[in-house]
Amino acid sequence: MRLKKRGSVPAHLLIYIPKIIFIMFVIGSIIFFVNMFINTEADTSKIESSTLINRVLFGISPISYCDKIINRCYPGIIDYNIIKDKSKLDKLTSEYLKVTPDYGQIALKGDIELEGSNSPFSFYLNKNNYDSWYYLTYSSKYVLVEKEYNILAFDNYKFTPGKIKMNFIMRVG
Repeated sequence: MRLKKRGSVPAHLLIYIPKIIFIMFVIGSIIFFVNMFINTEADTSKIESSTLINRVLFGISPISYCDKIINRCYPGIIDYNIIKDKSKLDKLTSEYLKVTPDYGQIALKGDIELEGSNSPFSFYLNKNNYDSWYYLTYSSKYVLVEKEYNILAFDNYKFTPGKIKMNFIMRVG
């Protein structure tokens, strides 16, 4: 077939352009979906640790202040008497979080600083692992999440405002 005008395109080539575009779209979609199902690794450790911290502070946990008369727990208000007692605090790890105190995946340190007190009170969940992992959080195997919240602490029949700083270390992989 001989072109009569300079720069003109034969009609049968114009028909193939939409077909080529459609084939490129189909191949691109197939590659996208195959890659989506093959690459299933997602790092959710920071989300998991934030969820656990929020669950401990704002859920019905053993450190939450619960009024015994009306059987109501108040989120964000902690019972300072429970945190000071080590045996009651171990209940948080064993029963509420469903892990033993020497569990090898998580560790938590909480620093409570109440108004009017000079030094913060620290409590640990899985203290041995926390002390050894804290210096390893710069590697990719351990994730450190730090959060600070304003709280009320119930101690000796009075509420005292303060802050709690939670350092949560999670072992990844």
